[in-house]
Amino acid sequence: AQPVITVTSNVNAPQNYEVLVPITVRDFNSISAYNATLTWDETVIEYQFSQNVYPGFLLSLSGGELNFRYNGPLLSLPDSTVLFRARFMASGSVGSSCYLRLSINSISTAEYDVNVGLLTITTPPPPITFQADSVSGPPFSERVVNIRVFNADSATFTVNLWWDSNVFWLNSSPADNIEVEYWGGSSLQFFPNQVGAVFADSTIL
Repeated sequence: AQPVITVTSNVNAPQNYEVLVPITVRDFNSISAYNATLTWDETVIEYQFSQNVYPGFLLSLSGGELNFRYNGPLLSLPDSTVLFRARFMASGSVGSSCYLRLSINSISTAEYDVNVGLLTITTPPPPITFQADSVSGPPFSERVVNIRVFNADSATFTVNLWWDSNVFWLNSSPADNIEVEYWGGSSLQFFPNQVGAVFADSTIL
């Protein structure tokens, strides 16, 4: 079988958010040299950087083109191996789209089948918001101030919280999936301690 180089197809990217696009292979057997280029429409997405580059592959950027190449001993890779992940900013208008195209510049040992991916800019989700409940009470009494989160489905966030230590002091009890770091007597930072944690609207943190 001929090796297949694939760009993830039908990717939806919220406007002004970053998106990772993996480049994968199939039937990649006994390849000694490989040179290809990934192109895109710079009016729709902006290249940021690449990560998880497979050892031995070299990447170079020129305008709206990303060249990636291999030249070395015969290389065989398991199916679905990720050669690299390209990170883009979805900077275009909502509804705009572009193709991510792979072109092979030179071939050695085998011919290549190449897939084309389509990336579409979608409406961004509403911003994550936080709300502190209003409370009152007599001096030297304890009161619970609930911190709630909204629009945070599968979200990652880091929040800094300050207060006037001359007015009250803190004794916190965070939710199970929230990590708290204290910064002295009048501030703290909290964030999810699980990747992809889900927070329903009005969840008490």
